[in-house]
This record gives sequence, structure tokens and C-alpha cells, in this order.
Amino acid sequence: MTKNLARGVLGSKLGIAFLACGSVFSLSAYAEPYAGASIGSVSLEANVSGESLDEHDSAGKLIFGYIFDFPVVDLSFEANYVDLGSPSDESTGAKVDISGLDVFVIAGLDFGFVGAFAKAGAIAWDADATAGSFSSSTDGTDTVYGVGLRFNVASLFLRVEYERFDIESVDNVDLFSAGVVWRF
Repeated sequence: MTKNLARGVLGSKLGIAFLACGSVFSLSAYAEPYAGASIGSVSLEANVSGESLDEHDSAGKLIFGYIFDFPVVDLSFEANYVDLGSPSDESTGAKVDISGLDVFVIAGLDFGFVGAFAKAGAIAWDADATAGSFSSSTDGTDTVYGVGLRFNVASLFLRVEYERFDIESVDNVDLFSAGVVWRF
């Protein structure tokens, strides 16, 4: 009887240890690269040589990243080439072209088929502004942040997101976009 009790206690302890190890290993992350593209609409507010510009234009970006995926949360590092279009006002002749490379740290939550994420980073940008005979080119590095939703379909993410670019020489630059990202 004592042997059976000892075997039962030992078996229970081994069973608990086995389940604990299984739980720890199931919480480990898997990591993989991803790439994709997004298109959207940029809203820009700026003052170009005394001319007020508050316009919209189409925009796009190429996306490259690496995701560390845990069961409920994930962490990504992402780099993008972004073309923020050429918002212009035909009546004043004011126009701004902005493009750049940005990098982000992204934290997300997975809810099965749907996920939400927040991102923060920096953009190295180039801007060309014109208004009548005035012309200027400038560049810099500024902060960018955003939020979004993603829909998981096999190895694809369908993403919708909002990003705010805090570009020093422009009042507001907001990008609303939708895109596809392939995890490979």
C-alpha cells in the first residue's frame, strides 16, 4: 500500500511537471519575416510660402518586418518606404511632396482572427514644396506613431491603420491606409 501511494504521488508530480513543461513550451514565441504593401489617403496641413495648404492625396508604402508571435501578444520590428503623395491646391499653386523611410516597434494583441496593434517609431523624410515661383527642398528625421487592426487569413494579414507623422516643417500629416502583409 505504501508503494502504491508512493507511486501515485510520484506519478502525480511527474504529471504536473510534464504539464508545466508543456505549458511553458506552448508559450514560446515563433518568429518570422513579413513583407507587404499598403495604399491609402494622406491628409496634409502646411503653410507653403504664406499659402495655406489643407489637402488630401493618395499615398502608398512598401512594408518589411520581423514578428515575434506569442499566443496573445506579439512584438514586431518594421521598416517601410512611404510615399505620402503630392497634396496640392490648384487655386494657390501650393504643393508638397513627402517621401521617406520609417522604422517602427509594434506591439499587438491577437483575438483569434482579428488583432489590434499600436506602433511608434521615426521617419527619415525628404520634402519638396512649391507655391507659385517659390520652391524649397528639405529633409529631416521626426517621430511617427499609429494604431491599426489586422485580420489574419492563413499566412496573410489584411491591415487597416492610421499613422501620424510629426514632421517638423509641416503642421499635420495623417495617413489612413489598407494593405496586405505576407508572413513567410
